[in-house]
Amino acid sequence: MRSALALALLLPACLGRCGDEQRSRPLPRDDSGPPADSSAGDTSSSTGDTDETAGSDDTAPAPERAPLDPERPGGWRHSTFVFAQARMNADMQNDDWVRIGWIELDEDEQVEACGGTGPRALRTFHHWDHDGDYPVGDCDEDVKDGVDFARWDHTEVYVDDCPGAGAWVNEDGSPTSRAFLHDCPAHVTAGFGDEAERTTWEGHYLYDADARTLTLRYSVNGNCKKEYYRDLTHDTDGALLAMVLDGDRTGDTSSTNRGTGATHGYAYGSSHGLTEAAAFDGALEAVHDREILQDAWRIREDRGGDPPLEHYQDDDELGFAPVACGAAAGYDHSCHDAEGDAPYLAECAAMDPMETAYLRFLVDPFPDRDSREHLFWAWHAAHDPNWTGCYHRGSHSMPMLQVLDATGAFRGYVGIEIQRSAQTDGDGGVPADTWQQTDYKVFRWIERGYEELPP
Repeated sequence: MRSALALALLLPACLGRCGDEQRSRPLPRDDSGPPADSSAGDTSSSTGDTDETAGSDDTAPAPERAPLDPERPGGWRHSTFVFAQARMNADMQNDDWVRIGWIELDEDEQVEACGGTGPRALRTFHHWDHDGDYPVGDCDEDVKDGVDFARWDHTEVYVDDCPGAGAWVNEDGSPTSRAFLHDCPAHVTAGFGDEAERTTWEGHYLYDADARTLTLRYSVNGNCKKEYYRDLTHDTDGALLAMVLDGDRTGDTSSTNRGTGATHGYAYGSSHGLTEAAAFDGALEAVHDREILQDAWRIREDRGGDPPLEHYQDDDELGFAPVACGAAAGYDHSCHDAEGDAPYLAECAAMDPMETAYLRFLVDPFPDRDSREHLFWAWHAAHDPNWTGCYHRGSHSMPMLQVLDATGAFRGYVGIEIQRSAQTDGDGGVPADTWQQTDYKVFRWIERGYEELPP
C-alpha cells in the first residue's frame, strides 16, 4: 500500500485540469417544455415581505461572467442540489446547529407556499442542534469514564488494523501492542443515513438569472420559512451549478424576512438525482488526482480564547490510501505536536521533536447502498493509549454528500461537523454545560479550478 506521504508527493499540480480526460461532455439541456412563468414567483405581498427583489445591488453579477440560463437554474427542468449549512452566531451560544441534505427543483409542478405559487422545491435534510431533539446513536454500550457515546452510530465499515500492517512499530521494528491494532468500526454522526431521521419541507422557488439568486419558500407547520442563495455560478461546461447561502438574509428570522436561521452554507446542483452516485473508489481516485479546495466555517465554543467563529481555506493535498477494508475506507495522516505516550507513524517519529499522528479517514459508511452519503472521520493518536480497544471519545465524525455534475462526474463534497461533547464533570474536568465543548462546522471540498471562475 502506498503511504499517504508518497501519495501527497505524487499529487499533480493540476489547477482545474485533472480528471477532465475522464469526464464526458455535459448532457444536452432539456428544453422539451415551456419556459418558466416569470410571474409565478412571488404573489406574497400580503405576508409583509418588502425585500423580495432578487436583484439587489449586493448580488449584481460581474459583467465578465458567462450568462446563466435565463429560464431555470442550470437550464434543467429537474435538478438536485446537495447542501450543507449551519447557524453559527457567537452571540447566541445555544442557538448553533448544522444541517445537510438536498433540494429537488421541479419546474413541471406548481406548489403553493407562503402566500404564493411557483415551481416546486422539495427540501430533505438531517439536522442537529444544541437544545432540540437529536438522534440517539447505537454506541450506548461504549461508555467509559462518564462519556456517553450515544451521539454516534456504528457503521457497516470496520477499519482493520488501522492504518495498515506495519505502520505502527516499536523502535526495533516489531509491531506495537497498541489499541490501534483492533478492528474498529467507523463512527458516523447519529442519524445520518437514517431515513426516519430526515425532515422534508415542500415549497417553491424563484430564480433570477440576471441577479444570480435563488429564493426558496416553504410552508412549515403553518409558518413561512425562507432561504436565499446568491452568487449562482456554473462551470465552463455548464455541467455544475454552485451557489452560496446568503447568510444575512437567511439568518434573519425577523417578521420581515422569516429566514430559516442559517448563516453559512454551500450548495451544488445538476440534473442528476439522489439515486445517482459516484463509486466510492472513484471518488477516492478523484481526490488523489485533483487539487481540492477546502472552504470551511467553524464555531468552537469556550476553547481557551480562540476566536469562536473562524473561516479558513486550504488547498488540501489529500492522499487517502485504502486500508484493509478495501474500497470502503481510505486513510491519510498529518503530524502534530503532542505530549504523552502514543504510537507514531514513521514519518512523525522521524521529526525533531517527535510528533504524533492525527489519523484521517474517508469512509463509505453504507457500502451496500451505493449512495452519495460519505464520511470524513478523524482522531488524534495521542489519546488512544488511555482507552481499551477502539478509541471513541474524541473522534470527529463529519457527514458529507457527494457533488456530481450533469455528466455524473464526481466533483467534491459538501459536509458538516457536529462534535457534541457528552461528558459531565469527571476525570477530564469537562463542564457539565456540554455545549461549551462542542465544535460545529460547515464545509465544502470542491475541485480546485472550478472555483477559479470569475467572481
